[in-house]
Amino acid sequence: RGGVAYITMPPCKRCFTVLATAGIKRIVMRREIAKQDGEIQAAATHMGIALSVVEDAEERRAHVRRLVVSVKRKREAPEGGQEDRGGGQGSEAAKEAMDV
Repeated sequence: RGGVAYITMPPCKRCFTVLATAGIKRIVMRREIAKQDGEIQAAATHMGIALSVVEDAEERRAHVRRLVVSVKRKREAPEGGQEDRGGGQGSEAAKEAMDV
């Protein structure tokens, strides 16, 4: 009761209900709740649950961009070509993305 939930995406109606029932008083997420989910915002206000949005830091966004580039390169590599087999830059980008 009275805790804070840190989630990556805005909660769906079912998840919001579970969080509210658990007594969560603040939900922190990376994206705004969509306008079509206005019922969630109204319910949160009525129940005294604060909804906060905290965007990713630039450092994390840079890691994710590098990871995406690495994955695209790997997918575009010809069969039997110079694919990254776990020891190249692609795996380093993946490790860095996981560290953030």
